[in-house]
Order: sequence, then structure tokens, then C-alpha cells
Amino acid sequence: MLFLFSCTVPGNNDHRYTEAFQQNKIDKSHFIVVVPGAGCGGCISEATYFLVKNYDNMVDGVTIVFTGVNDRKLLKNEVGEHFLSKPNVKIDKDNYFLAPEIASNYPQVITFKERSNEIEDIKNFDQNTYNSIIH
Repeated sequence: MLFLFSCTVPGNNDHRYTEAFQQNKIDKSHFIVVVPGAGCGGCISEATYFLVKNYDNMVDGVTIVFTGVNDRKLLKNEVGEHFLSKPNVKIDKDNYFLAPEIASNYPQVITFKERSNEIEDIKNFDQNTYNSIIH
């Protein structure tokens, strides 16, 4: 039952993603990594650690978005103020990425079709997707 609510299908909810991108002033990069504030705790911690540790090795066109952040100070302590001040690191203050149609309990990677604003794929951020965002 959990999978029914945590999975999304590109195309079906593009308008929700578009709204989330616009409200957070996110240019459609090649990769957008969305990290929820709650859900699979181990998955979120692992993804956050990976993103902070490997930030300097990421390919161009990666935007990182933290959504569902209940305590901004706690996030700042976890990832560092310097990390949060990067231009491609965002906090979804109004939780647009938590709209029921697109919310996930897992960190996700959204990719776009080359030379297009169309979503190509949405995958959980895990060991299979790590290599796609680093050199």
C-alpha cells in the first residue's frame, strides 16, 4: 500500500511539478534531487550525507531541494550553512513538493529529456542513481 502513495509517474502530474519548480524558482536543470523531511529515515540520511560529501564532484545541472523541513536550524546544523548557501541548493519553504500527487517518502531524482522541459524520469535516489549525478 505504501508504494501506491510514494511512487509517481512522469507525465501524469507534470503540472504539480511545474508549479513546484516555479514557486521555488528552480530552473529545470538536468537533474533535480528532492529530499523530503520525513519518510524513510535511513534513505533520507544516506542521501543527505552523499549530497553534502560529494557536492564538489557533481555534474553541472544538479539542483538539490529539501522539502518538508520542519526546523531550518536543525537542517543547517546537519548539512552546514555553507552547503545551504549554494545557489543550486533550495529549501521548499511552502512544501510544493509535498503535494499529495507528487510527494514521496524517499529522496528522488527527477531527470529531464535532453533539450526539453519535459520530465523524462523520476527515480528513488539510491545507489543506482548516485553515479548519474557525479563525475
